[in-house]
Amino acid sequence: MAPFAAQSFELVDWQRDAVRAWVTGASVPHTGTLEIFTGGGKSLVALACAEEAAKIEPDLRIAVVVPTEALARQWIDVFERYSNAEKTDVGLMGAGGQDSLLTHRVLVCVLNSAAKKLPEQAAAAQPLIL
Repeated sequence: MAPFAAQSFELVDWQRDAVRAWVTGASVPHTGTLEIFTGGGKSLVALACAEEAAKIEPDLRIAVVVPTEALARQWIDVFERYSNAEKTDVGLMGAGGQDSLLTHRVLVCVLNSAAKKLPEQAAAAQPLIL
């Protein structure tokens, strides 16, 4: 399986700067919080960050935690449209989904289900980016 990669979009300068800031981190690489305005391309910036992390850890697992089912379904669409993740690589935890980080390269999780199930799965599925 090829390392995770973002595709079919280009970031603008400030988004590329945000990715670089996350990659270098304030004190630890690949850490930090990015504050981006509504409609600012948070999903695409996150995909670019995941791609950077996958360059170091080709077997990277990705977990995205969102508060609602609607956002979970949006994220699944983002992964399928803008990354090299196959449909079978992207799972859903919560909102009717029973998928696991142990069996999916990318797992989109609704918050309540993530709180109950994700910590144990994350401990077993390394390397991981949340």
